[in-house]
Amino acid sequence: MFILFPKPLFSLFLTDSKSLELGANYMRIIGYSQLFMCMELMTVGAFNGIGKTHIPPIFSIILTALRIPMAIVLSGPFGLNGVWMSIALSSVLKGIILVSWFKITLRNLNKSVTLNT
Repeated sequence: MFILFPKPLFSLFLTDSKSLELGANYMRIIGYSQLFMCMELMTVGAFNGIGKTHIPPIFSIILTALRIPMAIVLSGPFGLNGVWMSIALSSVLKGIILVSWFKITLRNLNKSVTLNT
């Protein structure tokens, strides 16, 4: 919805054409990262479920802090959209990294369970 219909969605809240255009750009850019945001949230819950609650905040804090320098770099060529891009990119990275780290953690847990039995 964010990617395909950003203007109709955003027009529910605003009618100003300039704001509508900026909002549609924001929704389109953020829309590409929504799947990865969901992956991040589900993986945080999975880590909590296996008792490894310390791992997700490490990646979350680092990658969220990287939004600032990424926004500075990306806002040069892309203006305000560069800020939205930095948010989307950090979400994509968090989703990919956390899912990968969870798979590695599960593999290591399975090895230790197999060795102990």
